[in-house]
Amino acid sequence: PTNNIKSSTNELDELFGSITVSSDNKIHIESSNSAGNLNPIDDCLPIFPITNANKTTSSITNTNEGATTEKGELFHDLQDLLFDQSTGQNIWSTKTSFQTIGSNQNKIPLNEIKSSSSLKSLETEYVFPIISLESIRPSPVNPSINIKLIHQTGVHCVLHIARDSPRPDVIVSVLSVTNTNTSNAINNFHFQAAVPKNMRIKLQNPSTSDLPVYNPILPAQAITQILIVSNPNKEPVRLNYKLSYYLSGEQINESGEIDNGFPSSIDLI
Repeated sequence: PTNNIKSSTNELDELFGSITVSSDNKIHIESSNSAGNLNPIDDCLPIFPITNANKTTSSITNTNEGATTEKGELFHDLQDLLFDQSTGQNIWSTKTSFQTIGSNQNKIPLNEIKSSSSLKSLETEYVFPIISLESIRPSPVNPSINIKLIHQTGVHCVLHIARDSPRPDVIVSVLSVTNTNTSNAINNFHFQAAVPKNMRIKLQNPSTSDLPVYNPILPAQAITQILIVSNPNKEPVRLNYKLSYYLSGEQINESGEIDNGFPSSIDLI
């Protein structure tokens, strides 16, 4: 083992030489190569054909320590190795341009950056008109639609079609919900509706979500909610609905479909 260690050390000395530091903090490399005229950095380079024999030496000076390091020959040899034999072009000399953003340009915060898909959806987002209940008049042509409910609890839902429309593609209707139950009130009434994909629907906020116990002496109270359907192709409207409410603490759920009686268009205002 001792002989192996010594022989390995000798081989390293022959390959890299001995490195000494003088009193003036300068690093000296003494190469053990027999050819003394060769640069010690060149001894470490791989053996490849070099096409450019002209070499220039550049130096980097450290102002703090006054040390000078030669690096020009190593980089020029690497430049020659990047010579493309197929195209005859020096890859090292190929310049690539980059676009930089100046400080005077507008910068967008990261949380405000949106993907192209989300921007596209915002551009094509449909804007529904806001309609007040006082401006709606019942249609003399299209009769009201009674929504059939399975549970006979005294709740009645009627869909009234409006006489006029603010736009050619819009159909306005009003949902009216009443309670004829003389024993129990209605709480947390919630109505949902859906139309085919080529149409759009918007439900404005209901007037209320609770109905008191029915009193035949007093005028009946009602929940009113405006439904706005966009039907640009004037196709037959098929409306799916789902509603729920609480009666004496018990939740009642209903669902169904309206495929007859809902108009495909109405006249403009």
